[in-house]
Amino acid sequence: MTEDAYVVALAAYWRVPFEPLDRTPRSACELSDAQLIDADKTGLLPLQVDGERVWVIAPHGLVSRLPIAREGIRLTSARRLRQFVMRHGARELAQRAANGLRSARPELSAASHGRGPTVGWVIAAAALGIAAVAFPRAVIAIVSTLLALTFLAWTALRMLGAATAWQRWRPARPSELPTYTIIVALYDEADAVEGLIAALRRLDYPPEKLDIKLVLEPDDVRTRDALDRLVLGPPFEIIVAPAGGPRTKPRALNAALVLARGSYTAVFDAEDRPAPDQLHRALDVFLAEARSTACVQAR
Repeated sequence: MTEDAYVVALAAYWRVPFEPLDRTPRSACELSDAQLIDADKTGLLPLQVDGERVWVIAPHGLVSRLPIAREGIRLTSARRLRQFVMRHGARELAQRAANGLRSARPELSAASHGRGPTVGWVIAAAALGIAAVAFPRAVIAIVSTLLALTFLAWTALRMLGAATAWQRWRPARPSELPTYTIIVALYDEADAVEGLIAALRRLDYPPEKLDIKLVLEPDDVRTRDALDRLVLGPPFEIIVAPAGGPRTKPRALNAALVLARGSYTAVFDAEDRPAPDQLHRALDVFLAEARSTACVQAR
């Protein structure tokens, strides 16, 4: 069953109209472009139709009842709401993906700082060069020792990780699990997507708790055709990154992150094949470390 067919049937069951949104003009929505982007995440869109305020709801996952009154309510699919948002809010999404961090937290953005080397680094490099000329044997010995210590420290970290026991946590009911957003930025990866999708489908996690976003560039027709042949369906979503620059993988990830619905976000590459229990393992680390851990990296 397609998502549209499900929502149409749900609208008929609740006796509310189905809103296709394909002919709805931008002027019918009073939200700003920034608010329109957020409407995709919340699944709630206010519209003015024939002078009357209506609320368009895009159900996420399986639902069995309408929690509010039916008056002024219409249903649409998440896919149609996404298309409406991307059609009318692409410029805002492109701006947020490229410059959102610099605008919100300039102290964390490299774009807000000088790009040239600092004076300290220049002095250190010059001193190292002079020392290498004056005392070549001593400099070689010191650099070799530092590299060896770095290698040994990295090896010790890997051994510690391999020896650490995993404390498995599973809730009494799958509904208690948080939602994961999984983002995969793809470009010219038509040959890799079949293995990637197969690995994502093997994840040992309730599919209704997954929000998988595959981000493509506008001109990557081969990868899009390869994904279409796989007949993805929920929880997979294909997002076409808005046109503009810089045309980089971080920008594509940022475009999807703005639309993320999950409490946790996982990022994979096209060649990754995550273990089926990887999301549970990451969640256990977050729960054990509480607020002191912001990121968990797997192999």
